[in-house]
Amino acid sequence: MVTTPESAASVRAALSGAFARLASATPSDDLLGYMMAQTALETGRWQSLKNFNLGNITAAEVSDATAWRPPWFAPPFATERDAELHEKMLRGAAPRAFMSYPNLESGAFDYVRRLHTQFPEIVTAMETGDARKVATAINHNYCRGCFEVEHTRSLRSLAEEFGARGRAPIRSGHFGFWMLGIGGSYLLARWGLKK
Repeated sequence: MVTTPESAASVRAALSGAFARLASATPSDDLLGYMMAQTALETGRWQSLKNFNLGNITAAEVSDATAWRPPWFAPPFATERDAELHEKMLRGAAPRAFMSYPNLESGAFDYVRRLHTQFPEIVTAMETGDARKVATAINHNYCRGCFEVEHTRSLRSLAEEFGARGRAPIRSGHFGFWMLGIGGSYLLARWGLKK
């Protein structure tokens, strides 16, 4: 495991580039602002970023992917918290491994891909620019109660700092069309041309 700190500007470019590769469009200010805010919260404003894993994405036990083990995986433990997390891990309540990426662009691409394919409800909420909707979507679809009121305030503040405007009309050719998948956007584009 290697700490790979990054700047807001480099994370913004990587997330925007990843979205453009996947969706053939640019992300709205709200979507990009909330993706940045969520990853900033996950990684201490990217200063505690490990192996370019922007979303602290966990790795499956059986996986061909490159992963790293957290400090609580096996004794000896450096802190009491690590010992507590080890016990949680044994009960299936804490991760056993995290994804590892060779560079920021790879980490951003996998974060955006997973967000859109596994958690489309969170992306839809991010598109609204409403921090409460984003926190609710994260709580219901990802981590069951991990976002408290104070996290919602932090999420909103960070999203606004990173360019979210609190209004997000879905632009033509934007995520609303991409949600169906790259093939779906192609079909919708063809259908749109026949109208």
